[in-house]
Amino acid sequence: MGFLGYTWLALFFAGLLLLSLLEPRGMWANFLNSRFLREMGRLSYCIYLIHLLVLGLCHSLILHHRPSIANVRAASVTVLAFCLTYMLAAFSWRFFEHPLLHRGHLYRYTFVRSQA
Repeated sequence: MGFLGYTWLALFFAGLLLLSLLEPRGMWANFLNSRFLREMGRLSYCIYLIHLLVLGLCHSLILHHRPSIANVRAASVTVLAFCLTYMLAAFSWRFFEHPLLHRGHLYRYTFVRSQA
């Protein structure tokens, strides 16, 4: 990919973002505002943190090898790992992350200037 490949990729996604901003009722903006993508955005950090662990464990425990999608069985285990990752992230959000965020929003933060 190198420098130019990543530049074109960034420009492509910037164009898609611009398209969704210029046409807020358009098909692309509606897709980006879909319930599924919003849910993935809400859970994305936890999914990011645990997905490789869950994928590796599933492939290791079920197929006794490293993750791959070389055949139907391996692809099925990968889909299972995605489902488990999603369920763990939803559980984490419901019982851990959201309550902590809610509690954090109950506090007021004030800026105290030092008198030096």
